[in-house]
Order: sequence, then C-alpha cells, then structure tokens
Amino acid sequence: MTFSFLQTHRALREQLDQKRPWLEQLASAVAGKRMPVVAEQVEAAGVAEPTDTVAGAPLPKRTDLKSAAMADSAVQAMLDVFPAEIENVEEIE
Repeated sequence: MTFSFLQTHRALREQLDQKRPWLEQLASAVAGKRMPVVAEQVEAAGVAEPTDTVAGAPLPKRTDLKSAAMADSAVQAMLDVFPAEIENVEEIE
C-alpha cells in the first residue's frame, strides 16, 4: 500500500511513518497477507493518473471499487486516523 505525499504535506507523511507498524498490521489483516505500507514524496507534476487498461484488459469501474472500499470498516478506520481523499482504488489479486 503506497501513500503519496506532496512536499507541502511533510507533516502528514511523518504521521504515517509514526503509525506505519499499526497500519501494516491492519492492512495485512484486511488483505490476508503481508501488506507493506510505503510513504513516498512526489512532485505535483509527478502524480500520475491511472490508465484505463492493464495488459489490454479493461479495469473494473473505479467508482464501484471506490464505493466498496469506502464502505469497508478498515478503510474508514484508516481515514479516521489519516484524513485523506482516496483517488484510486485497485483490486488486489
């Protein structure tokens, strides 16, 4: 699980670093496998928009995945700790 922060959000990145063990434990419990949590700093121009296909296959509707993620109690718990906006949701296989 990767969280991307702009330079102006350095304090939020530091908060994530402090809560990393708890987040990794929570994310791993939800995913059913080890789920590392990574914080990265990006430039404003470096924030990429996800593509609509992966290896030629269309992605599921993002709004459906996002709605499902927003309804999940673990996601809500993370958002309670780290107020943020979810921009992209990908299904883990």
